[in-house]
Amino acid sequence: MRGVFAMIGVSVAAMLAMAPQPAAAQSREKTGVCTSRVERSETYRSGNRRITTFYFQYRNDCPRPIRLHYCVVYSSDQAQCARTMYQWADLRAGQTIDVRGRGQSYVHILECGSGDPLVDVRSRVTGRSTIECQSAAAVAAPESNPGAAFSGIGDAPNLSLPRATARPGYSPFTAEDYPARMMERGAEGTTIVALAINATGRVTGCKVTQSSGFAELDRATCAVLMRRGRFNPAVDSSGNPAAGVYPEYRMGWARN
Repeated sequence: MRGVFAMIGVSVAAMLAMAPQPAAAQSREKTGVCTSRVERSETYRSGNRRITTFYFQYRNDCPRPIRLHYCVVYSSDQAQCARTMYQWADLRAGQTIDVRGRGQSYVHILECGSGDPLVDVRSRVTGRSTIECQSAAAVAAPESNPGAAFSGIGDAPNLSLPRATARPGYSPFTAEDYPARMMERGAEGTTIVALAINATGRVTGCKVTQSSGFAELDRATCAVLMRRGRFNPAVDSSGNPAAGVYPEYRMGWARN
């Protein structure tokens, strides 16, 4: 699940012999599917100084147990949290945990299922690693036979035809084209297709030659290219635009 962070500050250490004076809690803030937090503080007096320690109390608001992983670092960037830096707590429904830090530190959290550990997941497209709940990473495993679900659409590309060429700097894909279900599952991969291109440079056929591992990503690749794909058409022996083929188009689907 998506991680969130909170910033906390801790002043100089208070003397243990001095009793804290709890301050009024702020309103509770939703931080995830199951968790919410509230900032709390304790104020100490040391001589003429008032010293306040801040921390956040996280609560499981779901009726089911969860495992809350949390990391405290001096950065608002959660990527600074290595997997081994996370601590965790299993929270029953309604149970809370207090998380403290030092100085101007940040708390980053990941919500997982009960007993679910964290794992490092490397993108097959970008090569970058992310930290995810083990169950979520397992769901995003490639399908066993994606090619059986989707192989292409439209005219069959004829590899014996002259070659169409790409338009420099043009891509028909936008971030909104990433299938939402695949994004939620963490599905990534590269789809390679062959394309039939007509004399105006439009795509009239798309055939999957190498699957991404996910039929839905392959289907989305062809759907976008059929709708918005534009190429420089092939030319015949007289130099006139003609039907042609673009033999290898690669679409890399990656969340980062």
